Amino acid sequence: MAMVLNPNKMWLFIFCIIPCHNLNNRGMTKKSDLAEKTCVVCGRPFAWRKKWEKVWEEVKYCSESCRRNKNQKHHETHHLLVQK
Repeated sequence: MAMVLNPNKMWLFIFCIIPCHNLNNRGMTKKSDLAEKTCVVCGRPFAWRKKWEKVWEEVKYCSESCRRNKNQKHHETHHLLVQK
């Protein structure tokens, strides 16, 4: 006799078979667990973003501002103004 699963209870079958990493966190990743790089212009660390998923190896700059000012030496004046 073959076992027939009720389609309405299929989620329960799948839930029991597939292990979850953390049920309380619902599959979310903590920001501290994300990959990090250092901006080549300002030297600040920045974390992985979903929009960079396919091009993460090519990402060099923490922001659009740093990308635009990539030819300025260390881009220091902008970040000093932002900190004040």
